[in-house]
Amino acid sequence: MTEDYEKLAQRWFERADDTLLYAQAGFAETGIAADTCFFAQQVVEKYLKGFLTYCGIESERTHSLPKLLKKAAEVSASLHQLQEVCSKLNDYYIEPRYPPDEPGVYSEKEAKQALEDAKETIHVIRKALKSIKPGQAKKETFEEEPELLRLIAEGAD
Repeated sequence: MTEDYEKLAQRWFERADDTLLYAQAGFAETGIAADTCFFAQQVVEKYLKGFLTYCGIESERTHSLPKLLKKAAEVSASLHQLQEVCSKLNDYYIEPRYPPDEPGVYSEKEAKQALEDAKETIHVIRKALKSIKPGQAKKETFEEEPELLRLIAEGAD
């Protein structure tokens, strides 16, 4: 089963890496900052979901970076350092894409910072993964622990 956690997590990371490449190339080609900011948010969301998957935690259907980060930081406290970045990038999920929520023009500086924040998040998450085993945080159930079931059936404490 741990192989499944690794494989699925890797798929999240690959999609995130592709999204980052697309955002960088698109920004270099067009200079469209709003979409670049949105894609940076998507990179971080996918990396957090990949991290949770790797750990054996089912991520809920959410786009909230702070919510995903909170779950991930329960497994690796080192991820707490991403709170500010996740809070900032979280604002880029809806606002840059949908009028009338669209607050205005996003700057080149803002888009470049969003891309840097996404890259830093990848670095921090990849580093945290080095000290975690696949499925490490999965909650054990009695069905998955036959020895525990046997002891309970025998009345052992």
